[in-house]
This record gives sequence, C-alpha cells and structure tokens, in this order.
Amino acid sequence: MAKALEDLGYFVVDNLPAELLLKLVELSEHGHSQRPLAFVIDSREAEHLSQFIRDWKLLSARGLKTRLWFLDASDATLIRRFQETRRPHPLDKTGQGLASSIEQERLLLADLSAMADCVIKTDGYHSHQLKAEIGRLLGAHQDNSMTVRLMSFGFKHGLPPELDLCLDVRFLRNPYFVAELKPLSGLDKPVRDFVLAEPNTEPFLEKSIDLLQFLIPCYQAEKKTYLTIAMGCTGGRHRSPVLVCEIARRLELAGYKAQITHRDIQK
Repeated sequence: MAKALEDLGYFVVDNLPAELLLKLVELSEHGHSQRPLAFVIDSREAEHLSQFIRDWKLLSARGLKTRLWFLDASDATLIRRFQETRRPHPLDKTGQGLASSIEQERLLLADLSAMADCVIKTDGYHSHQLKAEIGRLLGAHQDNSMTVRLMSFGFKHGLPPELDLCLDVRFLRNPYFVAELKPLSGLDKPVRDFVLAEPNTEPFLEKSIDLLQFLIPCYQAEKKTYLTIAMGCTGGRHRSPVLVCEIARRLELAGYKAQITHRDIQK
C-alpha cells in the first residue's frame, strides 16, 4: 500500500503515530511538502485510534480534501498471510493465537472501518493488483507511466549492478583511437557526429527502439515502475553516452519518460 502510493507521487508516512496527524498536515500546508500526503495506520496504534478518528474528522470539517480507505480481507486470508510471512500478529502479546488476535483487531478497527470512504477487499490480490486498484481509485493514468533509466558505462569498470537490460555497443568504431576525438566525450558534437555516422549505428538504434517498444508495455503490464537499461562500450566515455542520449530522445518522442546517467564518462 505505502509503496504503491509513493510510486504515484505521494509523501507517505507508514505506521503513523496518531498524535502526529495534525502536525504533519500543518507542516504540509506551510509548504514543507509539495506532494499530497498519505498516512498508513494499523492496529499497532490501537490505543490512539480514537484520537486519530477525532483528528480526521477535524480535517474534514476544515474543508480539506481527504480520503479514508480501509483494507480488509477474510480471516482465512489473513491467517494464511501471517503464516507465509512467519511474522507475529501485532496484537498477539500473550500467545492467544492468530484467530483471536484477528478477532480483537476487527473490534478495535470497527469504528474506523465504518467511517471509511472505501473498503478494499484484498482477498485474491497480489501486490501488483493492489497497486493497480489504488491507481484506479485515485484516477491515476497508468499508460506510459514507467520511467526508463538509461545508463552509459564502461565494461572495463564493471557491470552496473542495478541494470535490468544490457546492450553492448563495442561493435562500433571507437573514437578513442581518433586523435582529435580522444580527449572529448560522447556529449561533444564531434564525437556524437562520428558515432551516429557509423553505418551500423542507425540499424542498431532502430532495432533497439523496436525491442524496447515491445518490452516496455510488457513490463508495464507487470506494474514495473522503473526499467534500467545499461549501454556499455569499453571505457564508457565515447560511444555509449552518444547512444544513450539518442535512445532517450527517441523514447521521449514515443511518449515515454527517460532519465539519463553517464556512470563512467569522467573516468
């Protein structure tokens, strides 16, 4: 839940102490955060739930736009989830067992559930489906929402550990061995012109974009938020920066968000 809201641009406070609700809203109103706020609370705040309910009603009375969602599931689903994660129930302090703890939790949260704007039944949801449902409830536009991170690097400095896909451009002629280009980088126009003029560059770019336009929607369907594509040449200074910038440009023309990092360009 918290991760899904963060991916949608919210500033999220998980396991919010109830007494901080009004203070955090006040800080937000005074410009300490430009993002919408989201708070996640659970039965660990049981002794403070009445205060949370009072303060939440105050926020609504002040005319603030608020939404209160209550995530629920059947007892059988909750028991299975606790067993799978092997984590104790937060209310099971005396060894009373899962079923009794869940029953106690339902009683504690009954008032909160009753005042919720929406009760989300999570039986049968996995994390990606829950994220999609939250996006739907918020009216978030999901198409082309993935951010593509493009990284140039040098193979001699090692593979980037965060990569999802890796493309090797060492088959192109290396500007490093051209005297007037050696001291420059792929961000300089002479190097860019040299690399883009290579006969194999344009076919490589076209096939790479074609591959990415096939793969990106597939990753989006799995609710992946970021895709990191690493493109490597020998040192990461000439060829890969040129091609990373060019692929980013073409992806943005196709409607995707692209971020560029040149990991080894200064080495």
